[in-house]
Amino acid sequence: MLSNDEATAVVVGLTIAEHRGLAGAGGALAKIARVLPDAINRRVVRLREELSISGEPSGTAPETETLLLVAEAVRRRRSLEIRYARRDGSQSDRTIEPLGIVARRGRWYVPARDRASGELRTFRADRIDLAAIGAPAAPRDPDFDPAAHVVEMLARLPWPWEIDVRVHAPADELAPRISPAIAQLTQTPAGTMLSMRAESLEWAAGVLAGLGAEFDIVRPDELREHVRTLAGRLAAAGGPAA
Repeated sequence: MLSNDEATAVVVGLTIAEHRGLAGAGGALAKIARVLPDAINRRVVRLREELSISGEPSGTAPETETLLLVAEAVRRRRSLEIRYARRDGSQSDRTIEPLGIVARRGRWYVPARDRASGELRTFRADRIDLAAIGAPAAPRDPDFDPAAHVVEMLARLPWPWEIDVRVHAPADELAPRISPAIAQLTQTPAGTMLSMRAESLEWAAGVLAGLGAEFDIVRPDELREHVRTLAGRLAAAGGPAA
């Protein structure tokens, strides 16, 4: 029933789902392997064995039933009664109005309105312990973009280092080179102000080196040493061949 292209798409999709820890992915792969024609099966099995997945963190996966319930609540415009685990591990019971499901870098996020506070929040699906469909939800803003909201939320997460750099290039030229999940770009008369938060200044130096433009470090001063170290390493690598 599946062409070569279709079988490949199914196997790759399920392999990614298995890597992300979604329940049932491994079993589904095994069942599909049993019903595929031998010629196709041998090829897709080799593909699965040789496929390397990069950039997919192996965090805790949400329950499949949780994802189905969130999708149902979004579709039917219903609230969800959930038990949610905070970062410190403590549990809280909440009523939320889900606005979508977003998969990003191996994690699943649920943008939702918290009924108790009225605030727009972003919940990690793997921290939702129990969920049940609740009362009707308020009408959804037709202009709300769940994926864009999650990207902006991740860019604002607190990190040990807050970095501001003035880049000597227009913002529209830099935008294709750096994800909005990493940094925010603001056009100013003196150039583009790049602001981001990072756990590692060494990593930040590499990001700045990849911009392809000159820049001045506004803060923190500690970033300057990492930029000098990276510059020396690049200069050495670009020297005469040994």
